[in-house]
Amino acid sequence: MWHTYLQPVSLSETVSLLRQYLGKVRILAGGTNLLVAMQQDTATAEIVIDLSRLSMLRQIRVDAGTLRLGALVTPAQVLRSELCREHALPLVQACHEWGAPQVRNRATLGGNVTNASPVGDGIPPLIALAAQVVLLSSSGERTLPVADFITAPHATLLLPDELLTEIVIPIHATPYLRRGMFHKLGMRRAQVISVVNMACMLTFADEGGASPAPLVQAARIAVGGIAPTVQLAEAAAALLVGQRLTPELCQQAGSLVAQIARPIDDIHAPAAYRQAVLGPLVAHCLAQIATNQHPASLPHVPVVLGPAMLEDSLEVMPPGNLVLQVNGQTHHLPARALGKTLLTLLRDDLGLTGTKQGCSEGRCGACTVWLNGQAVNACLVAAPQAHHARITTIEGLAHVSAAHAELHPLQQAFIEQAAAQCGYCTPGMIMAGARLLADLPHPDEAQIRRGLSGNLCRCTGYQKIIAAIRAAAQMQPTDGGQP
Repeated sequence: MWHTYLQPVSLSETVSLLRQYLGKVRILAGGTNLLVAMQQDTATAEIVIDLSRLSMLRQIRVDAGTLRLGALVTPAQVLRSELCREHALPLVQACHEWGAPQVRNRATLGGNVTNASPVGDGIPPLIALAAQVVLLSSSGERTLPVADFITAPHATLLLPDELLTEIVIPIHATPYLRRGMFHKLGMRRAQVISVVNMACMLTFADEGGASPAPLVQAARIAVGGIAPTVQLAEAAAALLVGQRLTPELCQQAGSLVAQIARPIDDIHAPAAYRQAVLGPLVAHCLAQIATNQHPASLPHVPVVLGPAMLEDSLEVMPPGNLVLQVNGQTHHLPARALGKTLLTLLRDDLGLTGTKQGCSEGRCGACTVWLNGQAVNACLVAAPQAHHARITTIEGLAHVSAAHAELHPLQQAFIEQAAAQCGYCTPGMIMAGARLLADLPHPDEAQIRRGLSGNLCRCTGYQKIIAAIRAAAQMQPTDGGQP
């Protein structure tokens, strides 16, 4: 899929490579956009620069009155970050709705911003939060507001020799006076591209107690899916400032947002539908904020299917020498394996065909494996990114159970509950379900559904699959086994 694959280990090396191969490189981070495009032949890359070894870009920290998120921070990290919940709640809510657990383990905030989709879920909350991007080149740094950085669908002001390194969000001195919310509308509950999405961030006056209609001091409303880029609804925000957030005011603001919308017809929804739902959607979100109900949809314990952050000990791949630890065995693979995804490597080079190839774009979950304990879509992992990583496939799952039985408890439960029909989705379902049980030994039904939201089945209706996970929860040790 590429001619040259580079894995820098420092920012200085990365920007040097960008300058050396000016205009010839594609940046690979999580791979949830680039690898899909390359497998569909809609994107090519002579040279790929893989950022996965730049651990300094995975940090979430507070510095000088700002919340700073490295470009490689994933939605799974944001979901587990108390700093993000305190200072950037709309972004956390967006990450909760972003794709599915396997995608949230791989996608990156920096990739979402630079991809610049008109309905990218990470973009409205960042604009509502007045976030800025930090761009690094061999000439130095520059900083731009996210709202200015994105200029058109899939187009930004990023120069060919620049790298997006951080996203910076200003922190309010009194965070308890700020309330924010993200909401998206899609055709499914998970793993869906937004029809319309939006984020609000409001600052209220300190009136010494709860008020049924708090006084708005500042407001930002960002809406996606209504124009070529995410739009700031400035007139609606200005209407709110200095007024109490009553239901009537929420309705008026929604009407003003609808007036600026110029939506399009596409495969996800007609323009008329987007236009019709926009005003009520904005009014609903503002009403939730007014009554302080905006955090209610966000679970305290997120379902992320594995550790929220990959280990920093991944070694850089020497030229032509790919080493994988798969199901407890070490494999040394030849140079031809370097140009593959992890999925095709497992199937073609190692003969591990239990991992199924379905959509090749991270939507079906049939290729779910564990990469250093994280459930991921193998079709969205470049094989070199797994150098010296620990990989578990369906063939090796039994070895991670505490009982060291012939089958993992969930595999046995699938048999006893008749949870498989054609069986094509079953390996991915079991890998996602087993990872869920390792994280949450006794999940409730909502957590089970969330954990399986990245896995599609056309046969079973899902009920017996859910029953199998419940049964396995009673069979396994309370520690859930070790990944």
